[in-house]
Amino acid sequence: MTRTRLVWSAPSPHAQPSDPSGPPRHVRIADSVRRVDTAAFGSPVNGPGLVPRSGDVVLARVDHVGEPDRLDLATGRTCALFEGDEIVVAYGDDLSPERFEAYVPPNLGPCHLVATGGVASLVATACEGSLSPTRITPLGLLAASDGALLNVSGFALRPGTPAGPLPPVIACVGTASNAGAMQATSRLVRGLVRARCRVGVARVTAVASGSERWLLQDAGAEVVVDPTDLGHVSTATLDQVALVELMTGILTHLGQHLLDVIVVELASPLCEADSGTLIRTAPFADLVDGAIIAAPDAAGAVAGARMLDRAGVPVIALSGMLMRSPLAVRVAFSASGLACLRFEELAQPRRAETLFMDVAARCAEGTE
Repeated sequence: MTRTRLVWSAPSPHAQPSDPSGPPRHVRIADSVRRVDTAAFGSPVNGPGLVPRSGDVVLARVDHVGEPDRLDLATGRTCALFEGDEIVVAYGDDLSPERFEAYVPPNLGPCHLVATGGVASLVATACEGSLSPTRITPLGLLAASDGALLNVSGFALRPGTPAGPLPPVIACVGTASNAGAMQATSRLVRGLVRARCRVGVARVTAVASGSERWLLQDAGAEVVVDPTDLGHVSTATLDQVALVELMTGILTHLGQHLLDVIVVELASPLCEADSGTLIRTAPFADLVDGAIIAAPDAAGAVAGARMLDRAGVPVIALSGMLMRSPLAVRVAFSASGLACLRFEELAQPRRAETLFMDVAARCAEGTE
């Protein structure tokens, strides 16, 4: 096990560690480790016996820029990546059928950057036609001054007691990675805000992403909480117990704010392990009062609606990329009887208020 002497600066757009043996180096700190206090950064630790864990904080060098070619920074912006850049990211799994299947590697050997939010992982398989992943070389795990390795879980929010009963909860779920779930979620948030609702967002199944969180904040959400806030860089391989604990923890934190409505986003598609597992749990059905399904086509929309119906979650509307095809909309409506809403319709205050009132009525019925 070896240590490299580095002196870390206070948080800045580019945190600057200096190495007494060489010139100052510009190190980009990723959004995935935004909750880790840079004052806790000690010297990178390296050695053949080290086995990284999900959430471990690592200093790495960019060797080849592929996909992604950008990095969401802890300071709140996205930067371009260049070969030779040194970045601070966190290890995690990422299972994206349209891109990569990647897992935390068994050692500190060369691996990949698999998410714009700053996730280091080792790609096992890749979708045909996808760009090659960005290659990185870990320079060492970051440790505190006492030698303890830093992990994002050590800086997670500690939920307290909700201020009262949760407000109505609307879930936005996608049936595929290209379904338009993020667009539907952000437009719904915008519509609810324009209808004078105080909105909180719970990103429950996701991989670290600053840009998607910022989009929801730009749409007007008063507070956005994601898995990273509770110590998880990715939810891809979490088991049922951990997923339920994560969702209840996020909702408990949001319950401490004075909100009119909570929007739950499942960024992972319904067919993937994390979202597919979570929707089948009793707590999910108990906590979610209504759901909007985003799908790329009519078949996905109808299948998703049936999945949620079997799980005991009422579906209140369909949306997503299927709305590009008038025929797909007619097929989806004919098969499901559900309203099919374009993204811009979700952003309209009257439509968003109607959805909110529908869900609020269901919520009130459930508390009687």
